[in-house]
Amino acid sequence: MMTSSHPEESSTTTRIIISGGLHGIGVSVVNALSEWLRLSIRRDGKLHQMESEWAKPTGPLKAAGKSEQRGTEGHFLASKEISAISNSIMTSWQSA
Repeated sequence: MMTSSHPEESSTTTRIIISGGLHGIGVSVVNALSEWLRLSIRRDGKLHQMESEWAKPTGPLKAAGKSEQRGTEGHFLASKEISAISNSIMTSWQSA
């Protein structure tokens, strides 16, 4: 679920934009609001990696080696255009 989310799962689309996600869809929201996203997933002794640009995968999830650690690490560049829109929404929402 890296490239889609379901706004009907939230009470309002505005909340998704402002909060940056809900439990279970956080990385999808970050992916949708970023110019690029790079993930490293460490599990079961393996390291896997995936990248996307503008919410579209640049390739499949790839095995990238071994790891004794567990967890997911993500790096992203937030979209300047979407950040400007969400700042405007946040300002309007706070003023209401």
